[in-house]
Amino acid sequence: MKKYKMKINGLDYEARIVEFSETTAKITVNGIDFEVEFDNEDKVKSPQIIQVERTTPPPPPPSEVKTTTSDGNEVRAPIPGVVLGIKVKEGETVKNGDVLLILEAMKMESEIVSTCDGIVEKIFINERTPVQEGDLLLKIAGT
Repeated sequence: MKKYKMKINGLDYEARIVEFSETTAKITVNGIDFEVEFDNEDKVKSPQIIQVERTTPPPPPPSEVKTTTSDGNEVRAPIPGVVLGIKVKEGETVKNGDVLLILEAMKMESEIVSTCDGIVEKIFINERTPVQEGDLLLKIAGT
C-alpha cells in the first residue's frame, strides 16, 4: 500500500501501511511489523474513493475512412495491414455495402466493404499480402 518516509528525533524511518480497516492497521516500520488498534470511540474511516468527473471531453469518434476514390471504382487500403481473406472474385457482381475482403491490422480484423454497385474488374492482391495505407486492392467497374 502506501509508504511514508519520516524523521523522528533525528532518526530516519520508513513506514508502510500493509492493511487498513476501521478498527486495525498492519504497519511495517523499518522492516518491523506492528499491529495498531484504534479506539472504538474515535472510529477511523477508510478513505473514500471519489470518481472525479472528466474535465476534458472524450475524443471524437474516428472519422470514417474512405476506401474508394471519388469515382467509386478503386478500392484502396484504409490502413496498413495484412489481407486475411478475399471475399469476392473477378467478374463477380457486388452491391454497395458488400464485404470485399478482410484486412488485419494490429491484431484486429476489419471488413473492407464496397461503396458502390458494380462488377469486380481486377483484384491486385492475394491473401496474406501485406499492404500499406492507400495501396490499390481491387477495382470495381460501375454498372
